[in-house]
Amino acid sequence: MTIDLGEALAVGAVVCGGVIWVCRSLIAPLKEILERIGASLDELNETIKDEQRQRHALEVWVQKIDDRGKSNQHRIDDIETEIRQIGTGGR
Repeated sequence: MTIDLGEALAVGAVVCGGVIWVCRSLIAPLKEILERIGASLDELNETIKDEQRQRHALEVWVQKIDDRGKSNQHRIDDIETEIRQIGTGGR
């Protein structure tokens, strides 16, 4: 019983096709999972960017409040100085 070249190629093609089918059937779910992970990471990245924008806006708002507080304290100090001067007769 001899196998000629054509039969060997046909058997080889069937075996290679089977191996390729098995590999694809194993890799396809992994590819789908990786695509989902990529989409989740993109969403997470957008969420992080939004949070950073909100944080920056809050930092600016807090800085404005702090500046306003310092300005008000300066005015209060000036008023207290004037009151002391009035109480001491302008001395």
